[in-house]
Amino acid sequence: MTAEKTRLSEELKQALEHTIELKEQVDAALGADQMVSVLTQKNLELEEAVEKLTEERNDLESLCEMNDELLEGERERQLELAEQVDLARGQMRELVRQLEASRETVADYEQTISKFREVVTQLQTQNTQLGQALADARRSASSASLAAMAADQSATAAEASALMLGNPAGKQMEAQTVAKVMPPFSRLN
Repeated sequence: MTAEKTRLSEELKQALEHTIELKEQVDAALGADQMVSVLTQKNLELEEAVEKLTEERNDLESLCEMNDELLEGERERQLELAEQVDLARGQMRELVRQLEASRETVADYEQTISKFREVVTQLQTQNTQLGQALADARRSASSASLAAMAADQSATAAEASALMLGNPAGKQMEAQTVAKVMPPFSRLN
């Protein structure tokens, strides 16, 4: 009996150890179940997070594409604006060149007008001087003409009286005609 008791006690002891091991395994299995449950929950949460991150990544990729398109559009706009600026600068340079040419033309016109005014002033002065000289010449000519006429008149009167005194009748008529013409000239003096 002791042997059997020892054997039974041994078996009991082994059974208890085995029960403890099984309990531990059950506890471990329960822990594993809990762990599986926790890990499953975490896995689900991680899958949701992955989905959210995938959506965010897709959104960010879309935004990145839109940003690239906007940047490309902005580059094109900058190129267009640069071309417009270059064109405007070219037009401005052309306008400045035209302005300078116009200023030179205006300066030439002003110089020409100034010279023209000088010439007009000189011509007016010459015209005035010539007018005065002509008036003086006319007065001198008129005086000389009157003096010549007076001299001619006195010579003609002398001829007329000589004709009347000693010339035939035809000559007398001529002398009378000359005498008739003479009185108006004598009034001029």
